[in-house]
This record gives sequence, structure tokens and C-alpha cells, in this order.
Amino acid sequence: MKTGCSHRALAALAAALFAVNATALLADELPAALYQDPALDSVHPARTQAVQFESHGGLLNAEVFRPAGAGPHPTAILFHGLPGNDQTLDIAYVMRRAGWTVVTFHYTGSWGSVGQFTLRRGVEDTAALIRTLQRPEIAAAWGTDPKRLILIGHSYGGYVAACAADYAPGLQGVVLLAPWDISTDYRQWHALDHAAAMKAGAENYDDVDGAWPARTTSC
Repeated sequence: MKTGCSHRALAALAAALFAVNATALLADELPAALYQDPALDSVHPARTQAVQFESHGGLLNAEVFRPAGAGPHPTAILFHGLPGNDQTLDIAYVMRRAGWTVVTFHYTGSWGSVGQFTLRRGVEDTAALIRTLQRPEIAAAWGTDPKRLILIGHSYGGYVAACAADYAPGLQGVVLLAPWDISTDYRQWHALDHAAAMKAGAENYDDVDGAWPARTTSC
């Protein structure tokens, strides 16, 4: 006797229903900002702003992700790694939905920011940005709150964020995502001569031709 559906079809249907229910349960447990926009605020809508700030005598390119609402909002500085083609901006969008202002920028000598890139200058750029955020007119224009500040850094940006944690006023937290431990490379390379060190650097980090910051130096 034939039935309306086979055992295999019933099993597939049950699996699909379980998957839907599991997804719904998971969604209930996760912060809404991960998957849902907040209510529209027509007076103070969520938006992005292209901005610049000064470091080493030149202007660096930055972007501000502003959440809905009048603000000021708790603020995160988001540091990308090198070369910077992956800026982890998915984090910026989620945090903006959660009510945070997120500031991300390109280090001196990278991605249109003027000057010569060095590892040290990325750290110094951060100090310049934090000083900029302390200015009341900037806080008002960018919707930031320098007294409620966290740092989030990925790879080289993790190294930068960790360095900045020593001097950032109003700092409430630091998040390091696969941070680069520069001391590991130093221990491996400090005894190499210049040619061997340059060869090791190219083999380890020159993975995308033409993607590294212009006029890069080793310090």
C-alpha cells in the first residue's frame, strides 16, 4: 500500500522543521543588533560620515558610523590590520545597530592617507585621533563620547590597540582580534642581517602584490 509520502520525505521535512526551530531559538538568545536594524529615527537617523583628522602634519582619512538617536553615544575605535583591504566593517555595522558610534581610519601612508607608513606611526596616529576625540566640537560633530571609549583591533590593529591602552583617557575596554605579537617576529629576526630580514619579511607578509602601504619602512 502506498502512502502520501515516503519515510525519506518525512525525515527531510522533520530535519527542515528542526532547523527552522533551532534558528528561531538561537535568534532569541542573540543580541538583536546582530540581525535586526533598530527602529527608524527620522530626526537622527543612523548614518556614516567621511571625516579627516591631522597626524604627523597631514590629514588621515577616517569614517564615522553613527547610530540612530541624538547622542552622544558610547564610542569604539576600530583598527584594521595590514594591508587594510579587510577592514572588519561588519563589526562597525553591528555596533552601530547596538547604539555605538564607531570610528575607523587609515594609518599614515595607507589607503589615501598622506605620509610614509611605519609601524610606529600607526600607534602615533591613534594618539592623534584620541586627542582629536577629546575636543568638544569634534565630539559634537561626530556624535562621540570620549568618556565612554573602547578600542577594537585586528592583527596589526590589535597591536596598535594594545599600545594605545596604556595612554587612552576614558578607556573602558580593549578587544583584540587575532592580534599581531610583534615581539615574536623580533625574536625570530633580530639576529638576521638586513638582506635576510628583508627576505623573511617578504615571504611572511608580502602576500598580495601591490596591496601594501606605499613608501613602507621597517620601523
